[in-house]
Formats: sequence, structure tokens, C-alpha cells
Amino acid sequence: TVAELATWGPKLLAGLRQLPGFVDVSADQQNGGLRVLLDYDRIAAARLGLTAQQIDSELASSFGQSLASVMYRERNQYYVVLEAAPHHTRSPADLANVYFGNRTPLASVATSQIKTMPLQINHTGLFPSVTVSFNLVGMAAGDATREVEALQSRMGMPATIHGAFSGTLEAFKQS
Repeated sequence: TVAELATWGPKLLAGLRQLPGFVDVSADQQNGGLRVLLDYDRIAAARLGLTAQQIDSELASSFGQSLASVMYRERNQYYVVLEAAPHHTRSPADLANVYFGNRTPLASVATSQIKTMPLQINHTGLFPSVTVSFNLVGMAAGDATREVEALQSRMGMPATIHGAFSGTLEAFKQS
């Protein structure tokens, strides 16, 4: 899963960087994206006359875009899109500015957690993947494959994560 890759990708990367003979170790995984998880307190919202659908709708209006109109001219048509001003939607802290009926702040009916997530999710076939690349100095391809496999075993990488070699090491394994 993506969550397992977010955990084990950096661990494998750090482990490979510690192995002698492995240089220029890098990965295509970037876990620096931000996400905000909102947890609605449905009881508190109900006391204030709000439903989860109303909260969702207000958040979509505050942070999303919606088609307001289409202007038709002789040769073109122009879409009018309604959105909040960008300076009001730049960071998770802007959730504090969401109100229901100009009186009830979002914080009174929901709690938020800021977490990180991948900026993009690469795939190999249908499966999410992380590509870790490296160069070898003074080490044979056979020794490198054994070192990588031994590292994965020592780390206790779960069976749900499948590793495969590509490039020169793939050709070596096939031969």
C-alpha cells in the first residue's frame, strides 16, 4: 500500500546509504506533501444545527472551485469559476477562517491533524512503487544483489512489499 511505501521507502534508502560500495543512492519518493485530516464531532455539529453534508459543502465552497456561469460570445465561450482568494487558502491554518453562518467556527465542530503525504505516487504496472537507484564502487553485481536482499531481510520488510531489480542488476539476476 501507499502507506507502507511511505514508511519503508525511506528506511530502505537510509539502509542502502550505509552499505559500503553503494554510492549516489537516491529515490524518486517525495513524502513532503501536506494533508489535513478533519474529524467531525457530529454531536456538537447537531447541537448547532449542522450536518456533515453542510460541513462538507462549506469546505468545498471555501477551498474548491465551482462553475458559476458560462459567458457566450460570437466566437468563444468563457467559463466563470468561483473560488476563494488564493491568500485565504494557502495553508492548513486557513481552516480557522471557515465559519458557518458567520458565527460558528469550524474548530467548534471539527478537529484537525496535519500529516505528510507523497507529492506523487509512482506505479509499476498497477502497483504503487518507489524506485531506489544507486551506483556501485568496487563491488560486483552479484555481491550487490545479495547485500540488498540481506538488508531487506535484516530490516524485517513486510511480505506485502515486493522488491525487484532493474537495469544491470536485473540482467545479472536473469543470467
